[in-house]
Amino acid sequence: MQYVIAAALFFLIYAGAWFVFSRFKRLKRRYQTLLENAGDAVVVINDKGKLIHASSSIFKVLGYTPEQVLKLDISAIAHPDDSASLSDVMAQVMANPGVPIKGHTGRMRHGDGSWRWYEAVVTNMLHDRDIRGIVDNFRDVTETVLAQEKTRSANRLYGFISQINQAIVQTNNEDELFSETCRIATDIGNFKMAWVGLLNKHRTKVSLAQGSGIPESFMEWFDGAGIWPHGPISQVLASGGPYVCNDINNFRHYGWRNFATANGILSFMVLPIRKNDEIIGTLNLYSGQRELFSAQECGLLEEVAGDISFAINAFQRERSRKRAEKQRQTSELRLKQAQSIAHVGSFEIDFSTGISTWSEELCRIYGFDTSDNSHPYDAWLEMVHPEDIQHVHKVIAEVKDSLAPSAIYHRIIRRDGSVRHIFSQGEYELDELGRAIGMHGVAHDITQIKESEGARSRYEQNLQLIMDLIPQGIFIKDKHGHYLFVNKSFASLYGVSAEEFLLEDIFKQLEVEGERNLFLEQDQQVIRTGVGITIPEQPYTLADGSIKYFYTVKVPYELPGNQERGMLGISLDITSQKQAELERAKMMADLVRRNKDLEQFSYVVSHNVRAPLVNIISLIALLDPKGVCEDEDVIAALTESTEKLDSVIRDLNFILNMNHELTEALERVDFASLIADIKISIANLIESSGVSITTDFSQAQHTYCYKSYLHSIFYNLILNSIKYRRTDKAAIIHISSRIDSDKLVLEFADNGMGINLEKNAEQLFGLYKRFHPEIEGKGMGLYMVNMQVQQLNGTISVESEVGVGTTFKIVFEMPEKTNS
Repeated sequence: MQYVIAAALFFLIYAGAWFVFSRFKRLKRRYQTLLENAGDAVVVINDKGKLIHASSSIFKVLGYTPEQVLKLDISAIAHPDDSASLSDVMAQVMANPGVPIKGHTGRMRHGDGSWRWYEAVVTNMLHDRDIRGIVDNFRDVTETVLAQEKTRSANRLYGFISQINQAIVQTNNEDELFSETCRIATDIGNFKMAWVGLLNKHRTKVSLAQGSGIPESFMEWFDGAGIWPHGPISQVLASGGPYVCNDINNFRHYGWRNFATANGILSFMVLPIRKNDEIIGTLNLYSGQRELFSAQECGLLEEVAGDISFAINAFQRERSRKRAEKQRQTSELRLKQAQSIAHVGSFEIDFSTGISTWSEELCRIYGFDTSDNSHPYDAWLEMVHPEDIQHVHKVIAEVKDSLAPSAIYHRIIRRDGSVRHIFSQGEYELDELGRAIGMHGVAHDITQIKESEGARSRYEQNLQLIMDLIPQGIFIKDKHGHYLFVNKSFASLYGVSAEEFLLEDIFKQLEVEGERNLFLEQDQQVIRTGVGITIPEQPYTLADGSIKYFYTVKVPYELPGNQERGMLGISLDITSQKQAELERAKMMADLVRRNKDLEQFSYVVSHNVRAPLVNIISLIALLDPKGVCEDEDVIAALTESTEKLDSVIRDLNFILNMNHELTEALERVDFASLIADIKISIANLIESSGVSITTDFSQAQHTYCYKSYLHSIFYNLILNSIKYRRTDKAAIIHISSRIDSDKLVLEFADNGMGINLEKNAEQLFGLYKRFHPEIEGKGMGLYMVNMQVQQLNGTISVESEVGVGTTFKIVFEMPEKTNS
């Protein structure tokens, strides 16, 4: 019985266990089925960072099978830009065992090769004996992230555009607008750098107008830089549209690409800025994000550049409007001033009211206050002098029927009883039906003219006397080319009197036919265009065949009476100056010929003479002094003399070659390297003389010039300082460079013997000039330095004090920048 009960109990226990186990397996399969078919993927990473488990759903999420994933290094598929944030998350995970760390979002390379965004929940389960790993549950959120990025990008762009539009409204000029645009681009648009560059006249360089986000150490890269032949700005100028680079690694200019990489620039865009449809500069936007400039972004940024261009044109129009307004105000002021000076006033009459409105000057002419400028027509008639009223009525009646312009001479009696002489001119204003609706005109106070008419004949006589006293020839011609007036000076140019000159036959005899036609064409041009001309050198052939040369100015001239335009001319006889110029040209040609002869002579001396001289030196060396002359000193003196003559000829040959045109190419010369080469070449001399050479090239390290010339200048000045050092103290030579007012300044300072400049300044750079006879030398060094500095278009000056030292200062023009 006991066995039966035990068997039954065992069966029940086994059956129960089997039921529980079966249910557990079903639950496990159900859980695994749910897990594997879920939208999330699960991986487990051990404490070594190796994947030890991957759910089957990982293929749907990441595009890899579980087997492929377990063979991967997780860092190999993680995006390199997310490594920092991933490290931060893992630090949190390791510091919080058992706590799920939510919300980490990063990029991983999908099995199809694309980068996709994933959101993960990571839990540290290394302490759990059943798991012993880090559980990473992640899902694909690419569409969500891209949608958020598009929203952020749109908000950023619309905020950027909104701020730019506000800046356009609030700024008053291009400089302020450019500054605000660059600031808004970095502050609101999240661009790393932004700058506006303006092109020079020849479109070969771009200058920095405004910028934001540019490191101070790189400012010179953007200012005055050359435009690369195939660079972004060149392509903008060629196409007229923007230039886009969405990945800096694809940009071909390595120097600029290195700068961009160092400053975190991954993409950039260059947009044209226009004024009056012409590209005057560019807006340059640099981003720290790759592939930023999508089609939508580019389209909106082009609108921004278009708005900036529109604003620039608006600024220009506003400046033009203000300029026109100022000119209008100035014109009105000048009109008032002109009316006041000329005593000419203006009026306007409205026939519907019968009221006449007067200008300030017309009020003054009639004796009214300038504010009392509206008067009825009848009130004006009452002021007309009684003796002239009938004449006035007659003229008004005549022009009223024909509506022709009126012109009336009459007198007025002002309120104070004074009489003024007036000349009035008026024109009718007509409506669309041809009816007179008003009149406008001017009134000229000619009282002083009337009073001076009695003295007019005396005035004309005096004017003729004055014109005859003027030494320049003055003449007036009509449109047919006839002389109407000449003063005595003009007539004397042709050896006749003014009366004779005005005769028609004299006029025809003075000029040969070809010259007369030319003169008439010039006269007609001045009369036709109303623009004067200047003829610096005009030949005249006289009746006797001789030629004179005149400096002539011809201007339009309104002839009195018939109001036709004529021509007023002034002539000056420059025949003697012309002859002097011909003589000077002849002398210059003669000097050039003589200079060439001297050069040829110097060449003969330096080449043809030296050859036999070298032979003489060689023959003297072969002679036995005892066999030729008992006095050996004679042979020694002859040898010394010929060698000195040979040295002089060599120096002469060197100077002649130095004066010839340079054929050497310009190259970059580093000052420090140049000094190093010279130190090596004269190392023994430096060591034996105990000279210390120090340098400071921190402000200017190099220049572009002829290297051989600069080497010779440095070499000779250093040797000069060594040769004339003081023996009672350690010799120091200090060489420095700097930039001063866009010029390169080189200074060579020593603490040597010094030079008495009061005595020797004018001979300092002379050939064979020596100021310390006790020291061996030829006096060639400073002469060569001066010649070579001049060849390099520089200047050299010296400051020196005897017993203290000498400083030579050389100034060169700065060479143009090379293209950036």
